[in-house]
Amino acid sequence: LEPHLLQPETSAAVRRALAWLELRDNRTDQALSHARQLVEQGELNTETGMILASLTDRKTTGAETLLKSLLSKGTLPHVDLAYVQWLIRQQQYPTALERLQNLTKLHPEMDTPWLIKGGLEFETQQFAASRASLERYLKLAKDGSDAARSQSQARLMLAQIAAQDKRPEQADAWLAQIDDRSMYWDVQQQRAKIKVELQGLQAGLEWLDKLPAMNKDDQRRKWLLQSQLLKTHNDFKQAAEKLRKALALQPDDPELIYDLAMTIEKFGELEEYEQLLRRVIQLKPDSAHAYNALGYALADRNVRLTEAKALILKAIELSPEDAYILDSLAWVEFRMGNAQKALDLLRQAFAKQADPEIAAHLGEVLWSLGQSEQARAVWADSLKLNPNNVVLKTTMDRLTRQ
Repeated sequence: LEPHLLQPETSAAVRRALAWLELRDNRTDQALSHARQLVEQGELNTETGMILASLTDRKTTGAETLLKSLLSKGTLPHVDLAYVQWLIRQQQYPTALERLQNLTKLHPEMDTPWLIKGGLEFETQQFAASRASLERYLKLAKDGSDAARSQSQARLMLAQIAAQDKRPEQADAWLAQIDDRSMYWDVQQQRAKIKVELQGLQAGLEWLDKLPAMNKDDQRRKWLLQSQLLKTHNDFKQAAEKLRKALALQPDDPELIYDLAMTIEKFGELEEYEQLLRRVIQLKPDSAHAYNALGYALADRNVRLTEAKALILKAIELSPEDAYILDSLAWVEFRMGNAQKALDLLRQAFAKQADPEIAAHLGEVLWSLGQSEQARAVWADSLKLNPNNVVLKTTMDRLTRQ
């Protein structure tokens, strides 16, 4: 191909072909060189832009600068969309939104930018803007299998926005328009929650009961969704019964066994809780959460502390950056009388994750070390963000009333 680079009538086409070949072979510097020469030749078109977008996606030095320069010289909406999607993957949300604002202004007839804009606004909790963008997308959207999937996703987001705005009937109306089979159970879960909001828990459970179960997996999903509803209403015993039914259909599912263990722990069945978690560890030896949960349960009850610590250390080995596992290790150290060591660990955990239950533990250890003012400050700050957290409030009440 290279001899044809010297021919004016074939030079651009050959250079584009060579750029794609270099990209295919991951020779990004050579591909960028071809793209730069295309820009210098005045080939400011979609194909040049897509070459640069691919190079930017591979984080080739200089590619993004050249891409932005190209986009500043003309309107290439499909290239701009590719760049926006890269920005979103890099979590550069403000820049992505700015480009989408401009893109929808210049090309209001294109449907995809409105969908991406609405989705990004939804993710960044700009719900009013997201609703307007998604509704505009649905008016513009064309038919087709890919479009049907995208339209279903838009309606699901609109339903969630309506629920957020305390408009359950509107949320249910959006959900009722979704017929994408791959989203079926997500939709039914949302509709069941709306039934609960409008008519109470029993109505939501009955809604799920009446859904057709074409096979065992469908029936299992129904019981799992019912258990989730029951847990949100603190009916852990009934939730556990639904989980037991689901587990009977799939007895070696470690995630399901773990879920049942976490549920029965809420009403004090420690012996079965331990049996279930040991079963999870047997089925899934790399389950850091199972080791941690069992170790923490022992530490919290102040029993078998040496064993508890060994379990939690195994969890840390499997997931060393997990703040909640660090919190568990701190708690077992505290139970073993090592308050200062516990405090150091809790500070690390809280720096990673400002969780209210970690705050409760941090405050309690500070309190035990005579640093009551610091303890109160930690609790007060956490309570502002988590005013209904039971563990935090219980810990504060227990210690401040002594």
